[in-house]
Amino acid sequence: MQNIGVEYLYKLNPWWKDPHFQFHESKFKPRFIWRKIEEWRDKKFIFSLSGLRRLGKTTVFRQFIQKLLNEGKEPRNIFFYEFSESDNNLRRVLEDYFDKLLNVKNLYNIECYIFLDELQYVKKWQVDLKFYYDINPYIRFFVSGSSSLLLHEDTKESLAGRIIDFFMYPLGFQEYLYLRYSNELKGVDPFSQNLLTEAQEISSRYEIYKHEFDRYLIYGEFPQVIEEDQFMQIKEYLKESVIEKIFNKDIQVFEVDKQHELRLLYKIVCQNTAQFLNKTNIARTIGLSRDSVTTYIEILKKAFLMNYSYNYLRSIAAQEHSYRKAYVTSLNLLAATFNIDDMNSYVYPDFTGHIIETYVFNRLNQKYRDSLYFYNKDKKEVDIVIEQGLSILPIEVKLKAELKDHDFRHLLHFMEQRKLERGIVIYGGPVQELTFDKKKIFLIPYYLLD
Repeated sequence: MQNIGVEYLYKLNPWWKDPHFQFHESKFKPRFIWRKIEEWRDKKFIFSLSGLRRLGKTTVFRQFIQKLLNEGKEPRNIFFYEFSESDNNLRRVLEDYFDKLLNVKNLYNIECYIFLDELQYVKKWQVDLKFYYDINPYIRFFVSGSSSLLLHEDTKESLAGRIIDFFMYPLGFQEYLYLRYSNELKGVDPFSQNLLTEAQEISSRYEIYKHEFDRYLIYGEFPQVIEEDQFMQIKEYLKESVIEKIFNKDIQVFEVDKQHELRLLYKIVCQNTAQFLNKTNIARTIGLSRDSVTTYIEILKKAFLMNYSYNYLRSIAAQEHSYRKAYVTSLNLLAATFNIDDMNSYVYPDFTGHIIETYVFNRLNQKYRDSLYFYNKDKKEVDIVIEQGLSILPIEVKLKAELKDHDFRHLLHFMEQRKLERGIVIYGGPVQELTFDKKKIFLIPYYLLD
């Protein structure tokens, strides 16, 4: 087995030699997910951090390492390694670290922090981490990756009770405002019992930032470009550093043999975000079999490029056989893909409405993951349905600021069918509460959503 070389390990871990080493990332404002990780940091778990490229996973690791160094942890007991397609032997890396760097003969008593980046390139990594964790749970592993291989069922089974998953999403509007202006604003929880009062109180604080929302949809989901104002530079960064890297590196893990068709499929999903997926039509358009389209859609999901929701029908079998709605996970990548610098000026009139619905879905998906649906039956559609325990909350998304009674008809129909007393409309107007035959509908501006 070929060794890595101690000098290379020193290059990746400069704090071993320099007691005053400081990451420049330690000066950055931490992303909101940092707080969740901090709450769990002293627990005996393997920590998994996954999500799209360029959202700050490595930055989180470096900020965490810096915090450990500032707390006086032994520098050599903090280890960082980044894997690649050609450098993916985890067992060798860990053996070199323990044997050659630490010269440890007994792993049972050592306390150390090991950060493993881009772990999606390592096959069967779960086996090695389970081996070391079971020897000593005080060997704290922090792993990250840019595909859902970290979240795969094999991982959950082999590391059950040993691993906790954190998912890093594109920046929401509140986090964008925090990183850009250092102003931390709270959003509204759609399930809040005091929804109207909270939304009214919060709304006034957003007045000076409302104009930022359109900019955010184009530029605001990736930390490294939120200070940039030149669309051409932003577009180039998103295309080269995110989209190309995903298709040329991350997706190669899934051994895709028809790259062009996969890219075309992604463009179709972008152009039809928040709409129904018709796999037969897509297969005909891009020249693949329907089964291949199904496989490639799953790959796009595993690469964190898209999600979809099921029709909220009473029968699980009916849900599986019904159409699904597709949503791109990043509106910034959609804009870069089609060279859009204004979401309101695209080629067909309903496009902006689909963009806003995608934003709403993506925001809600952070909190209610795997609990989001749409409803479509007898030509009556509700955009989003959240099932939270025994609670069901229907949500309609409207682009316009002024609504008529007929805009609520599908929402009210669903509420009547399910005997619900409240629903929500996310739209372009002010906070309001309307009552229709004892049924309450709350109208909430889309930029207030938590």
